[in-house]
Amino acid sequence: MGLFTRRARPAPARLPLLLPRRDGTGWPDPAVARPSFEASTYVAGALRQAYEPRPSVLGELLVDALLPTVPEAVAAPAEDLPHLRKLLLTALRSGAGMAVVERASTASGPGELDPHVAGGLRQLQRELPALAPSLARTAAWCVLAGHYLGRQAPEDVPNALEALLAA
Repeated sequence: MGLFTRRARPAPARLPLLLPRRDGTGWPDPAVARPSFEASTYVAGALRQAYEPRPSVLGELLVDALLPTVPEAVAAPAEDLPHLRKLLLTALRSGAGMAVVERASTASGPGELDPHVAGGLRQLQRELPALAPSLARTAAWCVLAGHYLGRQAPEDVPNALEALLAA
């Protein structure tokens, strides 16, 4: 008898890679994007990748365009703005780091999202600090937006950035 119980399981179906919207839509289906050991390993890899060049550049690009559109940033006292920027930038980089790990570790094609990566994105969302509802929604969007932007080919980043900010 082996160490593990073996059950024939079909490979998990890929999810569509949706354009995240600032109203909170665009998250993968929570019935499929569940916590798992594999999702946790993707999160660990994403956090290691978050400060590598590509996620850092994408995060900086998006946070600079995003901040003037965030009501809390516009109304924030000057001393709070660097902290708010860092929070959103960290969420963006984490999502972009997840895209780097996904590209290296899965067979997700363009427009597809691995369900374990989706579970990892949900885990990153749950790990955000407690925030006011509107700001929590923006920070969660940053996780998905960073991932979405990180999944784009370099030549597609400007169009993807424009689509994210318009969504």
